[in-house]
Amino acid sequence: VSNITTTSADLSWSINANATSYDVQYRIVGSGTWNTVNTATNSLSIASLSPASNYEWQIRANCVNGNSFYVSGSNFTTLTPPCNDVTNPIVSNIGTSSADLGWDVVSGATGYSVQYRISGNQTWANANAATNSLSLTGLNYSSTYEWQVQTNCQYSNSNFVNGSNFST
Repeated sequence: VSNITTTSADLSWSINANATSYDVQYRIVGSGTWNTVNTATNSLSIASLSPASNYEWQIRANCVNGNSFYVSGSNFTTLTPPCNDVTNPIVSNIGTSSADLGWDVVSGATGYSVQYRISGNQTWANANAATNSLSLTGLNYSSTYEWQVQTNCQYSNSNFVNGSNFST
C-alpha cells in the first residue's frame, strides 16, 4: 500500500505470470461488504474511501485454469483530514457582565469549543458554539478575562487559539 491520502490509496503486488487479471477486494475492517474491482495490471488506485478509517484488502489471480485463493494485503488507515485553527478571534460589545466573542469561519468545522476564565484562575469555563460567535453572559463585574477557541471537525479538533484579554 502506498500514497495513502484522506480518501485514496494505491495497492500493488507481484505479477503472477499465469494471471489473466486480478480481483481486488477492500473494505473498512469489520464491515460486512467487500468492494470488488477487477484489473489487468498488478496495481490499483482506489478512491472514494472514508477518511480516518482502517481498511483491509485482499487479492486473487484469475487464471485460464481457475482462480487462486484470496491473499490478504497489509491493512492501512486513511489519513485524518486537517482541522484548521480559527483565525482573527475578536471581542466586541463588552458590558458589565457580558461580551461577544467572534472569529472567522473555518471550512469543515462542525462547531467550536470556547474556554474562558478570569485571568489567573486555574479553571476554565467551557462553552460550545455552533457558529463562529458566542455571547458570554454572567461574567463578573470589573474583571479581566482570557479566552481561547478551538475548531471541532468531524474527525479531529484544532489547537486552541488565544483571543485578546478583555475587561468587563
